[in-house]
Amino acid sequence: MKIDNSSTIGSIHIDNNDWFPFPWKFLADLEVSESKIIWEKNKKSIHCLIKNKGNADSGEFYIRFYTKEKNKSKRFLMQRWVPQLKVGETFKYDFNIMRIAHNYKNNLNDVEEFIIKVDYNNKVKESNEKNNIEVIDINTHHRPTPSTLNLNNFYPIDSHGDQYTKINFDLKKIKVISTEDTWGADEPFLWVYGIQIDLQTLIDDNYVVKSKNYGHRNVKSLNDGKSATISSDVGHIVFDVTPIPIITAAGLGIVVIALEEDAGPSNYAMKQGYRAGAKRINDVIKNLKKIKKLKKLAKKVNITMTGIDIEDILKELQKDVERAISTAVNHGLIRWSLDHIISDIFYAVGATVDSDDKIGSFSEFVSYNDIKEDKNKNFSHHIRGDGAHYAISGSIAAQKPNNYYKSFKHQLKIGDIVLFSGESGEVQLFTNSKWSHVGVVFKEATDSSDVVLLEATPAHGVHLVSLKEKVDDYDGDISFRHLNVKRTSSMKRALINLYRELRGRAYESRDYQGARELSNAAIDTLDKNGGQTLNHEDLSKVFCSELVAEAYQRMGLLSSNDPLYPSNEFTPKDFSEEKELDLLKGELLMELIIKK
Repeated sequence: MKIDNSSTIGSIHIDNNDWFPFPWKFLADLEVSESKIIWEKNKKSIHCLIKNKGNADSGEFYIRFYTKEKNKSKRFLMQRWVPQLKVGETFKYDFNIMRIAHNYKNNLNDVEEFIIKVDYNNKVKESNEKNNIEVIDINTHHRPTPSTLNLNNFYPIDSHGDQYTKINFDLKKIKVISTEDTWGADEPFLWVYGIQIDLQTLIDDNYVVKSKNYGHRNVKSLNDGKSATISSDVGHIVFDVTPIPIITAAGLGIVVIALEEDAGPSNYAMKQGYRAGAKRINDVIKNLKKIKKLKKLAKKVNITMTGIDIEDILKELQKDVERAISTAVNHGLIRWSLDHIISDIFYAVGATVDSDDKIGSFSEFVSYNDIKEDKNKNFSHHIRGDGAHYAISGSIAAQKPNNYYKSFKHQLKIGDIVLFSGESGEVQLFTNSKWSHVGVVFKEATDSSDVVLLEATPAHGVHLVSLKEKVDDYDGDISFRHLNVKRTSSMKRALINLYRELRGRAYESRDYQGARELSNAAIDTLDKNGGQTLNHEDLSKVFCSELVAEAYQRMGLLSSNDPLYPSNEFTPKDFSEEKELDLLKGELLMELIIKK
């Protein structure tokens, strides 16, 4: 034997001058020993086991996953790096396919096969190269029906993906069909109560949105058959809706009380009367059983729940509200409260409301789910009392607000991704993407505080910022993607520890080195498909997507060991819908607009 001609394969020593009749016995043999599709309600993945059946340890290799769609060539999905597989060892991996299974993006209807390919570039010398590919046929069991996931049950969007969370109620015209006064024109005035039942009002336990003008003579004098326009300071109420997660439940409405005044009460007395009416309406709503149930539901539900079938709960709720308020008005409970306060406390200043001053009332309610689809609704009501007959018409209209933060404030959770467009033209240019900046939700909103974002910027480095302030001040588009995963205490601790470690860390400079690192991260098509990685991990300075990627790696959502995926290989585009980011657990849902 000649020692200088010896070599090592795995853990076996071979002398090249010795003669071996079966040299293949000393090679690795990677085999897909098991593969199947896991298709459960909250988990959809490809399960595979890779075993080394050979007599030598393998070096590093990649497992690649592809889909083969009908009448199309195979499509690369992702790859997983394995540093080594020793003799007899088995590597287990579950590849999350939730994003493929979800019908809002694409589903399995056109997928015929999943393909698993081990060591695709033959870096590992094996005794058998023919058992490295496994094909899984897709059957009808894995094809979801269109009703499997309806995003309208998750977010306040209409069927076109637009968000209408600003709802306008407008009383437009009043017509006096017959007058109450026998000596001249009627002098009508209106009390308008806006009522909002949504997530925020359930939290605050206050459902009345007050109008701006409840002084007497807020509508001009009118004779029989005459009509007048109701001014916006009397009849215009804007609702900024915060729908309840999952069921996007919200109820909106107005209660209008019409009176006719002769020698009307003082403005101060009117103010007290209006407050008494608002309190009474609020108490009526609070005491509804369905409101109490909805309040409990709003506290319990979270975005990871599915299959809640309560589409009619809001309509039933609104009927109860309308019925309860109408009953209270008709029985004189609200009006009695007004009379009591006005006549007893403010009688000395002419604050009486005579019985012939009370004309009547009406309520108009709408389901948020209905109005966000229809966008517009007209209504008209006739009210009669004490000889008078009024007709009042109006409309309800849904529109897109400039800022959706309030709508999503309580739906943003730790780990959610927030994307920004327009802050850095260089990033958009390098990555060929709409998105130029990214941050991650660090702290969730409470009843008294706003969402806190963890981000890295040139001006402040690594820092925390109020997302509300960021949204208000930012000049550009902002969207978020919900991280659909079970959040653990260890994930939250990892995010907190990362912030403590990097707090105040400088942003990646805009000099040659910084530009080079950014461009290297952008050139990831080859990197993440088997080529050589251009960047190497360095947290001495960080840019925004590097911070988010590092956060996801520390939280166990992205691999921290894969040499092709150091945190500075990620750009904002990687966290958007423009790329298919594969997480070790959970998934990122569709982009939803916060500001546009």
